[in-house]
Amino acid sequence: MAWGQCPTGETPDCNGNCYPASWVGDGVCDDGYTFPSDFMCAAFGWDGGDCGDCPDGLQMDCNGNCVPNSFLGNGACNDDAFVNFACESFNWDGGDCNVQCPQGQFADCNGTCWDNEVLDLLGDWHCHSGVWLGIWWMQEYGEVNLDCEEFNFDGGDCVVWGCMDPEATNHYEFATEDDGTCQYGTCPPGTQDCMGACVPENWVGMNGCQSAPATNLEDHLMEGAYPAALERVVNVGAKTRSVCVLPDGQTAVAATDIGFVRIDLDDGDACSSVATVPTDGLYTVECTADGAYVFGSAYTTGTIKVMEVATNEVVASIPSGNLPLKLRRSHNGAWMACSNHDSNTVVVLDTETWEIAQTLDVGIHPRNVVFSPDDGLLYVANWSSWTLGVYDTETWELVTEVPVDYWPQAVWATPDGQHVLVANFGFDHTYDHISVIRTDDWVTVARLQTGAGPEDMMTLGAHGQYLYVSNWGMSCCFYTVNSPCCEEEIDAGTVTIIAMPDFSELVPPGVVPDEIPYIQSTLMTVATEGEYSFGMAATPDGSRLLVSNMDGETVSILGLAALEEASGEQVGETCDNAEVLIAPSYCVEACTFGFEDDLNQHCPFEEEGGRDRVYRYDALVTDTVNIELCDAEFDTKLYIFEGECTEGLSSDALYCNDDACGVNGWRSRLDDVVFEAGSTYYIVVDGYGAADSGQFTMCFEKECPADLNNDGTLGTGDLLIMLKGFGGQFHVEQLMAFIAAFGDECN
Repeated sequence: MAWGQCPTGETPDCNGNCYPASWVGDGVCDDGYTFPSDFMCAAFGWDGGDCGDCPDGLQMDCNGNCVPNSFLGNGACNDDAFVNFACESFNWDGGDCNVQCPQGQFADCNGTCWDNEVLDLLGDWHCHSGVWLGIWWMQEYGEVNLDCEEFNFDGGDCVVWGCMDPEATNHYEFATEDDGTCQYGTCPPGTQDCMGACVPENWVGMNGCQSAPATNLEDHLMEGAYPAALERVVNVGAKTRSVCVLPDGQTAVAATDIGFVRIDLDDGDACSSVATVPTDGLYTVECTADGAYVFGSAYTTGTIKVMEVATNEVVASIPSGNLPLKLRRSHNGAWMACSNHDSNTVVVLDTETWEIAQTLDVGIHPRNVVFSPDDGLLYVANWSSWTLGVYDTETWELVTEVPVDYWPQAVWATPDGQHVLVANFGFDHTYDHISVIRTDDWVTVARLQTGAGPEDMMTLGAHGQYLYVSNWGMSCCFYTVNSPCCEEEIDAGTVTIIAMPDFSELVPPGVVPDEIPYIQSTLMTVATEGEYSFGMAATPDGSRLLVSNMDGETVSILGLAALEEASGEQVGETCDNAEVLIAPSYCVEACTFGFEDDLNQHCPFEEEGGRDRVYRYDALVTDTVNIELCDAEFDTKLYIFEGECTEGLSSDALYCNDDACGVNGWRSRLDDVVFEAGSTYYIVVDGYGAADSGQFTMCFEKECPADLNNDGTLGTGDLLIMLKGFGGQFHVEQLMAFIAAFGDECN
């Protein structure tokens, strides 16, 4: 019988079969299973409400029918009129059915429907795997997952080739597939450089070393030898994003959130080598060509500060724009360009008059800027426009705007002027790289591999033989609290050292490549032991490279020292390498900058402790003294071990104090400390918490400080002890005071 032709008193049910109409709402559920009649659909109000929920073992499918649970995800696509789980509510039958998206949409690897325009993300040099760490940038596509075979793993973007062995010199930490290129210091004849790396083909430089390590690295500087060893890490006391080196090569200046910080490069003491010139928070610093002044972009106040080097004073404040970021001096020293991120402008200062000579309207959110080698062009990386702006410095007119792959950050021109390099800063842990743009026709001719989050870059050598790139690390670290991956990024900043390829040989002039080559030319990646490695600068001779580490609040110094020599502990770092005290007398001025957190005591507060410095005293005589840190510039702990020094957290200290004096009472003091002759003691100056470090003065108080051998007379024995510690613990002022009192009796 055809639909609608039922006998009088009957009606076609949900399946078109005729049954008595009185069965609808008669108190019995006609579900097509318990009874042959099926009024279990919306047309009949689910049998007039008789069915309610489905009986045990059944559930309502996409059509509203009660069907057996066993059909869901049983390996077959159930999508017909009798059993239908092919809808989003049932995850398309537990994955057994293809996702059915509306017209104009497609289903990604997770079965989520997206507009077809999202397919433009395929092969865009980001791995779209459903995890996006770009925070607000492209957040609307954060959950797109194209990382499956159906989409060729995002057009290949989710497959990263490289050396996966951490023991190799060219290890690439973000590789997902090993390409067989790992290097272990065994290179083809004539290709191993002075630092132990293998020089790749098409390098623009000359290798003066045939084997490594070389003992005369200075003789091969820029010809196989280059700064690649971490000499030391200098604490600058605040967030830092930039550093410049004065022309004398002996002094550097860091941009910090508390102002300019001068660093004496020839002073190995982490305490005496820094001095702060307070001003507004600075993003970038740049030295003038003669080294007389240092300009700093004050990003919080929209100004450019000028520090006079001779006086260590801020002598000018020049309005710039909203959120001034990157400063760069022209090669001839006449101009200083500064990008204003939120004004979408770049100002050009005259370095003689300190007046703004030009204000350029540029792309959206300009970041790094750099002049061409002949100063004829100014390059501007437009972060949110994804372009490189090129400006003629004679007319200050726009020459061209070159599209790049994504988020251009660092920019640098090769010394021959034939190419300009733009670092693409991504957010997905994979293909951060450098776009290589030919300046004859503004064609991108290569992509050069680098680390994650390339922030700054520069070349060393007359021909740009070595390209250095500072790497932030994982992009999740824009907001540390938002992602657990940042726990792995603490002090994990790096610098990638690249042997600059001859791009003209790879892609001849005038040739537009059908497929842009992706080049791996990394010599090595150096850990800076800093968090979020940022701006860089080099000494004039290229023997040292400095890197500012933003959240590490440090500047890392790379030099030529043999790599194994660079990892040595500094004196005072651990119990085994404790700094020796000759006698518990007078005061010791020092700091905990650049030290690690190796020890801790709860005395009594249960805080994890901060950076600490360890002193060792082998007691010559029995003595009783007070020890105080009352003038320290940070919240301190002070504790003493006898005989053995216990690293890590312990309760083994013989004496321990947290709060007793100084600012807020949060400085430490120990009274009546007894040192027994013949015993060894370890005195530890520690910070209360992770952020507590800095300068301190540790004073030993006793009735007669000059009585070093504690015999009651200031005599020859005391003098011998004084001279043993002179130049270390004791200085001229203590020696002069001792000589003035020589021969006196101690009361």
